Amino acid sequence: MVLPGHAETEIGAGVEGHNRGVIHICLIGGAGSSATDPFERNFTAARDRALRGLIDAIRAETAITRITGHNDHAAKACPGFVVRTWINRA
Repeated sequence: MVLPGHAETEIGAGVEGHNRGVIHICLIGGAGSSATDPFERNFTAARDRALRGLIDAIRAETAITRITGHNDHAAKACPGFVVRTWINRA
């Protein structure tokens, strides 16, 4: 299930110093995961499809230049997987 959050025109508060000119996606789940877990350890195939679908929909409307995880910018485990590995595994 995909639910709307802030408008894409609003500046979010995802990572200090990395909030302008970005669209944040909040993926619920993965409590207790590590930053390097494989996606499927903490999330279902349905979540994978929903997240990829949302990213594809955003790509159709904007000029995405890169997709990263919170853990690429801060000492955090979230989203609980390595985004660059997951996104390239289409």
